[in-house]
Amino acid sequence: MTAVLTVSELFWPKGGGAELATYLILQILAEHGFSVTVVTGTKNPVKIPHVNYYTTPMLRSANRLTRWTLMEVLSTTAYFKRLLKSHDVLYTPQAAYPLIPVAKRMDRRVIVHHHNYMPIRYTGVKYFFEPDVVDHAYEIKLALFHERHVQKSLLRTLLMPLSYLAYIKSKNWIAQADKIICVSHRQAELVTKNMPQLRNKVDVIYNPPPPELANTDLPLKKRLGDEKVLLYLGGSSYIKGFHLIHKAINKIS
Repeated sequence: MTAVLTVSELFWPKGGGAELATYLILQILAEHGFSVTVVTGTKNPVKIPHVNYYTTPMLRSANRLTRWTLMEVLSTTAYFKRLLKSHDVLYTPQAAYPLIPVAKRMDRRVIVHHHNYMPIRYTGVKYFFEPDVVDHAYEIKLALFHERHVQKSLLRTLLMPLSYLAYIKSKNWIAQADKIICVSHRQAELVTKNMPQLRNKVDVIYNPPPPELANTDLPLKKRLGDEKVLLYLGGSSYIKGFHLIHKAINKIS
């Protein structure tokens, strides 16, 4: 029986689509005989039968510098070392990258599951106006813009150089992983363009549908009729294609 140690700062019902996907994936693994343990910062995670849970405040910080510093501390604790030694695989569906070299020193396999662009973008987001591949100068400018105008934090702006160095270091941690999972072919393309050394490690695995859709005879695809339909589900988020719906409305209005 393969034992999988999952370290996820957030766990369902906290978070969003990435956390729901992690919950569904671990549910599938548990149902297929894997021994699964979850370490999370979420106080009351939704429990999956036969899965062990540990909660820790060391995974609750949203700031990159603080979060990764606390993860370094977590990796030195006796209980976490025991957990890592008793498992075969470290699975990181969020950003527990400082734990990767610790796992590799113990000869454990590491799987990193990317639900965003954190390995190749300081912000974790690829803006629609960006080229596919960016250099450090461009990315630093974008990082300053993000901290000052998106996060609207003077402190984060002042700490950006240190945070950026931590981001660069995280690339080295990610490169040590045995397998990188991307959720789409476009994401995989962008990751490997920016980090060619990951090319042979990347696999594309789509997020699983919820059980109520998976365990049904109803088709998951809807055939389009002749009527014209405009469907937009991204909300007002600047990373969900809001600029596209804005252009579309201007054209049809």
